[in-house]
Amino acid sequence: MLIVLGITLVGALLFIYLFSIINKDRETDLEELELEEEELEDSINAKTIQLTELNQGIEKQSINKDVRLSNIKVKILDIYEESHIQIPVDIVEELSNINLYEEKEIFDYIENQRNYWKLENQKKPFRKVK
Repeated sequence: MLIVLGITLVGALLFIYLFSIINKDRETDLEELELEEEELEDSINAKTIQLTELNQGIEKQSINKDVRLSNIKVKILDIYEESHIQIPVDIVEELSNINLYEEKEIFDYIENQRNYWKLENQKKPFRKVK
């Protein structure tokens, strides 16, 4: 009877030991899955940011077929139109030939050209016509 009790006790201890090993493996698997989930979420966030940047880049470089200017350039020119400021055709023509993709760059370019034309138009000839 003592032998049967000893075997039963050894069997129970062996069962508890095996169960604890399996349970630790499950905990390790759960931790690994949680780490993998965090890595996947970080990857998804990075890809979402990258996709947003690409969409913005496409929007900036897409061409308005009516005027053959990029949408961003048309948007800046619309701001001038809404402000009742006329932009010389030369400036618009030059704007269509240069590669500017940021709103600030386009705005600064137009303002520099407007200042240049203002100074150019203020010049007076040295000699008067008789």
